[in-house]
Amino acid sequence: RAVVFSSDRRGKYDLWLQRLDRGKPQGEPVQLTDHAGSAACGRFSPDGRLIAYFRVEAGEREIWIVPADGGIPVRLTDRAGADVQPSFSPDGRRLVFVSDRGGGMNLWVADLLDGPALGEARQLTRGPGPDGSPTWSPDGHRLLFRRGSDLWLLTPDSGKVEQVTRGVAVELAAWEPEGDAALVLGSWDGQPAEVRRVGLDPRVPEGAGDVVVPASIFGGNRILPIN
Repeated sequence: RAVVFSSDRRGKYDLWLQRLDRGKPQGEPVQLTDHAGSAACGRFSPDGRLIAYFRVEAGEREIWIVPADGGIPVRLTDRAGADVQPSFSPDGRRLVFVSDRGGGMNLWVADLLDGPALGEARQLTRGPGPDGSPTWSPDGHRLLFRRGSDLWLLTPDSGKVEQVTRGVAVELAAWEPEGDAALVLGSWDGQPAEVRRVGLDPRVPEGAGDVVVPASIFGGNRILPIN
């Protein structure tokens, strides 16, 4: 019923919200943030009431949360360095994000306590990285993320990490509703970027996928995640 996006239409990057009616814009976009620094990577909570994002100010990157209906943003993290790319779990009880607090850019997760407050964060990945763009599976048991230019799969409860693609310049990935495949925008074998359906069954060869649609439908512009 709405889409959140980052725009510099008033001189700096802030979060804006556009209400939708059957997929079409309804009314004018509403500005959600107006603080020092810039705001990026807005992500809805499962119930649509809250939006998590990260704020960039004076070289620091911290995670904030703001009500989708408007209100005062609340700061969730307060550490030197970078905490970015937050994403709510499907049950709304956890928040995964990317942080360099462990030395490299890796995935961390924290429980959401009463209201918009974070519990103690736990480190999920410890690879060479950089890790980024974490996305929860529909059942909340797995996470897709980028490590370098490839796509990886993490099971937080067991700590198991599996590589999904090899030598693919992955730009974006999104779960299919059933949780058995992902739609991946990337460049296979140095070819122009295209969207492929990549199965997440371990019996399927890594990097295999059916072409869904060429990325050229986006007017030739590349679609990139916000870092």
